[in-house]
Amino acid sequence: AARGTDPVSDRAAAEALAASAKDVEEHGFAIQSLLAALAPIASDLRADPEPFRLQLPNLWHLATDVQATLPVGTTSLDVADALHP
Repeated sequence: AARGTDPVSDRAAAEALAASAKDVEEHGFAIQSLLAALAPIASDLRADPEPFRLQLPNLWHLATDVQATLPVGTTSLDVADALHP
């Protein structure tokens, strides 16, 4: 969501994003896709149950922290391959 032009409209934009059923549902689909892609190479895979609002310079974005344990020897290229086949 675009940032507001003043503190009041900026907060309203962030709150509207967090309250948007459409945006929250779409974000949930993205997180489920991420978890499914990581499942074959990761253990102890977990994601926060609710997204948070990430403040970027020009917009608000829904974000979710994801954590996992990767086997010894797994490289960043292995993770990139799982996420971007």
